[in-house]
Amino acid sequence: MNTIKSYFTKTFGKYMAKWQAGFFITTPCLYLFTDVLQWPHWATVIGFQFIGALVFWPIDTYIFSKKKDD
Repeated sequence: MNTIKSYFTKTFGKYMAKWQAGFFITTPCLYLFTDVLQWPHWATVIGFQFIGALVFWPIDTYIFSKKKDD
């Protein structure tokens, strides 16, 4: 039980911080794709999801690959 609690607290905290940082990736992408490039909404969603995946894949891999948190 103690292991689950410490894992959930530290890892989940890092994961939540990463999600909050996603705002700084999606907002410029939304502006660029919608207002500058005049993409339709469906293409904008696909575009910023793709960019987010490229940016956050290494971060997610790092967060979830550690056996124990520091």
